[in-house]
Amino acid sequence: FLGGEMKRVLASGGRGSCDFRPRPRLKVVGSAHVLDGWLGARAHLLQGHSAVRPDCQPPSTTRGLAGSSRQASGALDPPTQQWDVPLSDVADWERRASRDQKVLRVPAVFRGLAAEWCVAARTEWHPDSLRRLELNHTVTASYSRAGCFDAVDLKLDVVEYAALEDMALRDALDLIEAEAQSLAAGETLEERVYLAEPRTPAFAQALLPMLPTPAWHRGWPVGEATVDSGAVLWSQPFFPRAGDPGASSQATIWMSAGATVAPPHRDVWFNVSCTLEGTKTFLLAPPDAHREVSDVPRACARLERRGPGDFVPVRRTSDTGEALLSSGNSPLDFRELASTGTATFPLAEVRLEPGDVMFLPPDWYHQVESAADPTTRRSVAVNFWSEKLFGWAVADDPSRAARLAAIESAVPSRPYTLQTVPWDSFMD
Repeated sequence: FLGGEMKRVLASGGRGSCDFRPRPRLKVVGSAHVLDGWLGARAHLLQGHSAVRPDCQPPSTTRGLAGSSRQASGALDPPTQQWDVPLSDVADWERRASRDQKVLRVPAVFRGLAAEWCVAARTEWHPDSLRRLELNHTVTASYSRAGCFDAVDLKLDVVEYAALEDMALRDALDLIEAEAQSLAAGETLEERVYLAEPRTPAFAQALLPMLPTPAWHRGWPVGEATVDSGAVLWSQPFFPRAGDPGASSQATIWMSAGATVAPPHRDVWFNVSCTLEGTKTFLLAPPDAHREVSDVPRACARLERRGPGDFVPVRRTSDTGEALLSSGNSPLDFRELASTGTATFPLAEVRLEPGDVMFLPPDWYHQVESAADPTTRRSVAVNFWSEKLFGWAVADDPSRAARLAAIESAVPSRPYTLQTVPWDSFMD
């Protein structure tokens, strides 16, 4: 199904709007001998199959992170570091994922798989187009001090989640557009806003149908799940064999202006991430690095916005007033570690261009750097989360329970003594 249909997809994408020039997009910058099971799993997947695209950077550019205290002697086997799956091999990847759950423990990158979408988003999701539709939706905007959202406060060692504010869609679009103009003028902003919209399913339900159904996938959405409100939570449309009508799934639309950063964290579901405008750079570390990235229970707070640039952290507490603890975040700066060569764990860097799709397994730590499109001055992406993919549930990973138990039983970074709750409970 990726023959003539895919050629038509790419032909309709238009190279003028989506830049698909050959360029290096993935490099591994981590130490070698701590790759543990995930390298072995990838080597298993690649037996008799090369996932290296001809126009990718040669394997000789793959390197270990210089200066790592755990750097192993000898080079890594280069093919194990190439996560790009050629479009002609997507069907093969799907078949292997259906048969072997190890496939879903390793990231995969599909260049240009959403070519039609990145073209449509520039027109159908343009602020002027959305304003003309007069969508009467309330959305939730995230605010932060400096474009860094949901970070660990290094002084207090407390996870600070971004401030949330409900507003009309029109107002959110106006804020992002005004912010883009200010940044283009070189102004320093007291605060930044990000539209990360998983909380209003009706928003995704209104916007996603504006994007074309992928040519090889008729009948999208698939794997729908309904919630008490009756809203439809959309599942990913790129892998027809992956749909599971009984699985919970969720779509999130991301919009921002300028450069923003999501500090290192892990997600608990399968993630299919699609970049539509601008670029996204993922700095990735495997789940087994939880000790090295300092993923331990921490006290957490939600920022409360009391005025422009005026934020006050409000600690999350139990009904009895005691501090709740949250795991799943890292206080490290993956970019600094990659730049200085001081990481003690493997890091991989993946740059996604408009139209690129990445599959990210649960529990992989990722720092995400978003850069705006130079023309539209926006960054736009869609994520599809699912608790089940290709018939495999997140809990089917036999090593996951023990790993999470080790994280949750770790000594908290500060002597808060009450209950630990999963970090993602605060996304509600």
